[in-house]
Amino acid sequence: MPVTFYERLRMKHRTLLRCPCTDAALRDLLLTLPVQLDEIVLTRPALSTEVETIQQFVARLRQHVAAANLVNKQTIIEQLHQALTPLFAG
Repeated sequence: MPVTFYERLRMKHRTLLRCPCTDAALRDLLLTLPVQLDEIVLTRPALSTEVETIQQFVARLRQHVAAANLVNKQTIIEQLHQALTPLFAG
């Protein structure tokens, strides 16, 4: 059975705070996250409000990362983890 975008993102969310994340991995996650979130809305339309809020947050976070060049990576990871939490609350 194939793993859905939702399940993949849930796994990333669970490991985000536990596994050290390289700068490149974090940038890759921030780049691919919008596409994953779009796919989640298609398969789970009830999460559209949460996804829209997270999309806006990720856009702001990507700008911050680009401007600050990952000055405080741990803070960014914690904020991203917190932003994704509403998707998996239920």
